[in-house]
Amino acid sequence: MRLYNARALPTMIPVEKALETVLKAAGPLSPVRLPIRDALGCVLADDVAANDDSPAWDNTAMDGYAVQAVSTAGASRETHVSLRVIGQIGAGKV
Repeated sequence: MRLYNARALPTMIPVEKALETVLKAAGPLSPVRLPIRDALGCVLADDVAANDDSPAWDNTAMDGYAVQAVSTAGASRETHVSLRVIGQIGAGKV
């Protein structure tokens, strides 16, 4: 059995003070360039923007629906949810 001299142990500090000390010393890492396949789990250092629109023209020729993910929470093949149509946009309309 090991015994310790209580006077020889370092002084404990409150968690808040420890957190403050660590966060003062922490900072963002320098950005690095990675192939896209190696970037899983990384955070972008800069915004990314497409050079060209895709498609390159206004296109509302396709039928479809837009929903918020929260509106489909709990939905599955077995458990359906009902969605309400709140608007329609025809071809060429904004």
